[in-house]
Amino acid sequence: MSESADHDYILHHVRELGVKLIRLWFADVAGRLKEVAITSEQLESVLEDGLGVDGGVMGGPSQDESELILVPDASTFALLPPLDGVSEVGRMFCDVRTPAGDAAPDDTRAVLKAALARASARGYTFYAGCEIEHFYFRQGDGPLTPMDQGRRYDPGLPNELMSLKRDTLLALEQLGVAVDSFHHEDAPGQYKVGLQYNDALSMADGLVTYRQVARQVARRFGIVASFMPKPLTEHEGSGLHFSLSLTRGEENAFYGADDATGLSGLARGFLAGLLDHAPAITLVTNPTVNSYKRLAPGFSAPVACTWAPSGRGDLVRIPALQTGHGPRSTRLEYRVADPSCNPYLALTALLEAGLDGAERALEPPPSRASDVAPEHAGVPLPRSLAEAIGRSRESELLTRALGDALHDELIRAAQQQWDEYHTHVSAWEIASYLEL
Repeated sequence: MSESADHDYILHHVRELGVKLIRLWFADVAGRLKEVAITSEQLESVLEDGLGVDGGVMGGPSQDESELILVPDASTFALLPPLDGVSEVGRMFCDVRTPAGDAAPDDTRAVLKAALARASARGYTFYAGCEIEHFYFRQGDGPLTPMDQGRRYDPGLPNELMSLKRDTLLALEQLGVAVDSFHHEDAPGQYKVGLQYNDALSMADGLVTYRQVARQVARRFGIVASFMPKPLTEHEGSGLHFSLSLTRGEENAFYGADDATGLSGLARGFLAGLLDHAPAITLVTNPTVNSYKRLAPGFSAPVACTWAPSGRGDLVRIPALQTGHGPRSTRLEYRVADPSCNPYLALTALLEAGLDGAERALEPPPSRASDVAPEHAGVPLPRSLAEAIGRSRESELLTRALGDALHDELIRAAQQQWDEYHTHVSAWEIASYLEL
């Protein structure tokens, strides 16, 4: 379908549904959702000419621009569920362009689209699934109070959480975000949601949508949905596990019938690239000071660049082939990312890292033996945001993938975050040293 045909279809669809308001969604450099609302009467002109916004809203290289242009992606139109009692409201994701018509250098959705185009030129389509973990806390000014004291897969939830799960899943279904599973995780109040495999751009849009829906539904119940990587000191943190594969035509290019792990030569090179570049791209997949509180031994999170066929403490694991799916389900699961990341940038970095390994025909190191702890089996991952910044500065791959300006901005913003944290005196320090 041509762009003009897309526009005609959306205009007709909006009239048919009686939509009065359309929310134009886009993400800033950090992956935070931004929006501008327009009326249905404005839609035709916005589809044709775009809509101007302040250039500083992106928080990146375009912050000195007086104006940027939102260009709606008509293929992402969906009718929003009436979460706030308001119905007949539509939503579209937008690309962000300069007045000259070029992609804004800090439009991270455009960065992922460019990476996907480069992969397509090589004959590949990039697919991703994900499992996103997060917490539900009761609202209040006191200590964090998880919504329950359950553990992994526990069914006995408070009634309000059962209703919350139902409303969240129904809202996602209406927005076209397919969910594979929704269950309790290890820590009190912690849940994991699996989003169904999709092309990488749709997956990134789906993650941004999920975070917004989860927060909005939770607020209706007086609950806080938190995507903070490590909110509770004594419990596991929340990860964002990406399952990755490349297809060539209709075939899964990661499947290798002659390999013991079921991986093709392309997949082995992709795996080696992920392991090789992981320390440098951790700034993208784990962008906050708090991210590194999760990446510590003993909390089921990766701490080194290791892989194993079924190791859940490894950076990469190779899930078993799904019954009935066979070669189509061959994939690599990247387990270090967390839900505070910008999913457009995370998937860009993972794609570029993997393809670099494949193109250089790298071979992964031996898989981690089951009797060796991950922290003793591979190159360590960064243990702090400061270390991640240092590794990122050295990465030619990130400069190529993101562009000089965006790469520099990510480092600058992370350094500012680290400097603020580094001089902050915490409650732990007061308790430990006040009467030393």
